[in-house]
Amino acid sequence: MQVTEIFQSIDGEVNPWGQGRLSTFVRLSGCNLSCRWCDTPQSKVPGIEMPFDKVFEKVQELGCYKITITGGEPLVQMDGVLHLIDLLLKYDYKISVETNGSITPPLIYLQDKRLSWVFDYKLEFPKKMQTVMMGNILSSRHWIKIVMESEAAYRVAINVKNQLRQMGSKASFAFSPAFDGLRFMFSPNDLVGWLIRDSHWDVVVNVQIHKLISVR
Repeated sequence: MQVTEIFQSIDGEVNPWGQGRLSTFVRLSGCNLSCRWCDTPQSKVPGIEMPFDKVFEKVQELGCYKITITGGEPLVQMDGVLHLIDLLLKYDYKISVETNGSITPPLIYLQDKRLSWVFDYKLEFPKKMQTVMMGNILSSRHWIKIVMESEAAYRVAINVKNQLRQMGSKASFAFSPAFDGLRFMFSPNDLVGWLIRDSHWDVVVNVQIHKLISVR
């Protein structure tokens, strides 16, 4: 596996175990998309080559039983990621996988209640969001997270959510204001106001707290 870094911090994104939860991060290298709001450009270049069992040993050394697998796009290394997940599940780790939804994992991993998938839906690549667009395949323990930079993008995100709901999706939805450097591109207060105004009670406001709190 190509690994950018393994470290401990807080889960700054939505997941079933809660934002702010202490977690060991396995950040893998490589990505199949080039996004405007990429906050980890260092993960696009090749990382350190590590067998998945050595990654597991490093995770064990750090001691935390909440694991966040992220990137880049972790599923560009599908075989290694699935082997790592299998090993982590064997030892009862709580796992969330942060992915962009353009690469579909095997159905058995989407159905496994011991792990959660957080899909970072990319508004600029709607035709590539294959897994997210599979309708009712996703349950409420999985998240569809959409980052936006304006009210116009918010309206597009609402249309995406409504379309997926009509397709039978039971996934949980989270909307995030985009960051430009260390500043929001619009106030989270505005996002709350839009959701109240439009009565979208099934959306969580996701402020990426790892950008506000640094513990590394």
